[in-house]
Parts: sequence; structure tokens; C-alpha cells
Amino acid sequence: MASPFQEHLDFVLQNLRWTEWSPLPLARRTPERYRAGIYEVRQAQGDVVYVGQTGDFFTTRMGALGGIFQEVMPFNDPHTAGPCLWALRRSGAEFEARFFPTGSLSEQERRALETVELARLRRAMVWPIANYGGMPMGWVKSSNRRQGRRGGPGSNEGVEKGPPWAPSELRGDPMSLGFGERDWSEWQPLTGGAGVGSPGIYRLAGTTGSVVYLGQAGTIVDRLRQHLQSLSSQEGKYAVLRSQVPLTVSWTVLTGSTSRERLMIEDDLVACAITSDGRVPVAQFLDRGRQGVSESLR
Repeated sequence: MASPFQEHLDFVLQNLRWTEWSPLPLARRTPERYRAGIYEVRQAQGDVVYVGQTGDFFTTRMGALGGIFQEVMPFNDPHTAGPCLWALRRSGAEFEARFFPTGSLSEQERRALETVELARLRRAMVWPIANYGGMPMGWVKSSNRRQGRRGGPGSNEGVEKGPPWAPSELRGDPMSLGFGERDWSEWQPLTGGAGVGSPGIYRLAGTTGSVVYLGQAGTIVDRLRQHLQSLSSQEGKYAVLRSQVPLTVSWTVLTGSTSRERLMIEDDLVACAITSDGRVPVAQFLDRGRQGVSESLR
């Protein structure tokens, strides 16, 4: 019998059970009927420009985008997509939104479904520009409210699309050396000398013989050392990783990649693992650190 998460996963992969698209101003004012889920914003009758998740009411989260209708570019909070949507509106864009309710699923599971939906869109050659820190060409993004820096016109080549690579299928054995149609290193014990001094994606496996976490790094060996040094922590993913010791690691190098490109490829691979196993890698999406990266770069 499928778990509630697996049932929701199947609906996301089939693009089913979403609400109808509503103009964004209307979505911000409709009765608070839907709470907790993933949502999308698209240009009216066009491509999706942002995918997110929330544990709050849909209308509340859409209300956080109210700054896009103001005269000055909003800050990166309360909604990270605000600056990008504001800049797109300067070119005449209008927006619609829709919601996928997830009921009692956990935040970890909602974030997993958000990641799968992003990967599904990229396989369809849709790159939501406002995710991962994207901005239209010629615009610089605002900082968060505490830093107080407003964005506006500026030198920016635009980051409207992602890397050309995307998996042909969102499935595959997460432990294999060809997982996600990439070349992975052999599995080896996670020690202080593990990894290479290159950018890329790494995966950790635990005592159950399955992948428990995937991550990205500008320098893989340094990130793996950080993980080893943090295993004494009782918080977030490290509390789970401690229970999986001894850990093994494997990695794939992405020479010349940017942080944004690695985040997108990481999410594609996480989505492959989720759809293959029908569950979330146990240490994925558990700490505020990764969410902080998501909220600043997505």
C-alpha cells in the first residue's frame, strides 16, 4: 500500500491535483481554504517562473508577494521571488498562481515534492527564472530587509536558464556509479581525506546500504571535512547522519560549474533518488542551513 507521501509524489509526477490557475491579485485575496503544500507562479498563459512550498495558507504566502506591485523593488524577504517578479512586471508581465495541497505531510516531504516538481519542469525545458536566485537580464536583485540594499537596473547578464544537462528520466539506482546519467567515483569510507579539490555533487550512504544525503560543493573535499567535523551535532541532518555511521561517500565532478548550476543539478539528482525509492533520503531537507540556501538562491 502506498504511503501518503508516495501518493502525493505520483500526483506531482503526473501533474495532477493542482488547483486551477488564478490571477495573482485574486490568489492573494481568496478565502483561506488551502493550507500547506507546494505552489507555482507563472506568467499569464506562459511558463512557470517560480516553484515554492509552504506550511502556511496559500493566500498568506501569495500575500507575501504584495511588494511586486509597489514602485520600488521589494527586498528578498518576506518572499525570495519578489525581486524577480517585480522586475518581470516592469516588462509588462502579469502572473497567475496555483496550489498543490499536501495535507499532513511534513516540511521535509513538502520540500521533497517541491524539488521533484522543479526537476519535472526542467525535463520539460522549463527553467523557473525566480528559483535559485535568478533575475532577468539587466536587473540586480535586492538583499534581505536587514541588509537594506534595494535592487534595480544594473550590470547583470541574466540567469534565466540553467545548465544544459538534465536527466532523461527521474529514476535510477541512487547507489549506482552511473546514477542520474553521470560518472561517479567508487564508494569509499568517509574520512578526512575523502573527496577531491573540485566542484561537484556528492552522496552519502549509511549502514542500510542506501543513499541518505546528497549535497553540492565548490570544493568537495572541504565540504566532506565539514560534515565529519559536524557529526557530533545533535541538530538537523547531523543527528540523522550520526545514526548512519560508518558513512561511505561517492562524488561526481562538475568542472567550471557555478553555485547556481550545482544547486540545480543537485536537486535533479535528489529528485531522481526520491522517485526511484519512493521516499526522501533520510537526512535530506532537515536543517535550516539548506533551506537558507534555498531561500536566498531559489
